[in-house]
Amino acid sequence: MTSTTKKQSTTDTILDDLIELGFLKYEAQVYLALVVSGPMNPTEIAKRSDVPRPNVYDTLKKLLEKGFVIKEDVKRAPRYIAVSPSEVISKLKSNKQRELEKLEQLENTFQNDLEKVYREIMSRMSPTETGWLIVGKDKVYNQVKRMLTESNEEIYSLITPDVSTSPNATDDLFKVLADKSNAGVTVTAGWKIDKNNFKIAELLNKAKNIFHWSIGEMPLGTYISDSRECLITFIGEWTPTPTHDLAIWLRNPKYVKAIEALTLKLFTLIMPASERIKELKTKRGRG
Repeated sequence: MTSTTKKQSTTDTILDDLIELGFLKYEAQVYLALVVSGPMNPTEIAKRSDVPRPNVYDTLKKLLEKGFVIKEDVKRAPRYIAVSPSEVISKLKSNKQRELEKLEQLENTFQNDLEKVYREIMSRMSPTETGWLIVGKDKVYNQVKRMLTESNEEIYSLITPDVSTSPNATDDLFKVLADKSNAGVTVTAGWKIDKNNFKIAELLNKAKNIFHWSIGEMPLGTYISDSRECLITFIGEWTPTPTHDLAIWLRNPKYVKAIEALTLKLFTLIMPASERIKELKTKRGRG
């Protein structure tokens, strides 16, 4: 790799970092050009930054407003100089801190007021509505967590491998199941039980029905709350591992009951958790 290529690679990395920090593309290019080249007028900046000259003026105005550049105090052909990178980082940190404080102020309003309104609207939704498509792993996961958290009587779940092995599963989803079980909710669940999660399977299986998925790839996931609503998840992404990031959310009782019956049928085809736990303990003993 030549020195020119290395320099270009470094420049591209810095530009990407600036954009990730909140700079717009042209802002990052202009700011970086001023850092490495020193004070310049708009014409020079356009040449050094590869930003079209008509866009340089608007970009400089935005950078001035943010406090990232300083304008020379002359009437004609003023030059601009970059504020030091350490000062820019300090300003960005202060901005983020203010945003965090504002979010904390709004937290109670969102949780106490808007959440009540949201739940009231949800309760008034017609249960006969056909279904809703949910796209995106985080959105699917959040919907699953909400449904399970709001369950009061029964939970039936086939938990897919991408969920059961995620870092959040033990501290989040499995904790919800354990808490609901302790609160008297009937929990029936199945997933691929392995050495990393068999402890939670052992804990849940003491009082409820837990199963190990033992028949190949899990084609779908099902999450059913109080026979009232359910979520069916499907594989949307295949790399690097299959991810269930597509889901259909159902609130029609007839459809929910059908998915519940399918889930119960699948439970009869797979291994009880007690057998899988015994198998894993035997392997650990040999190891």
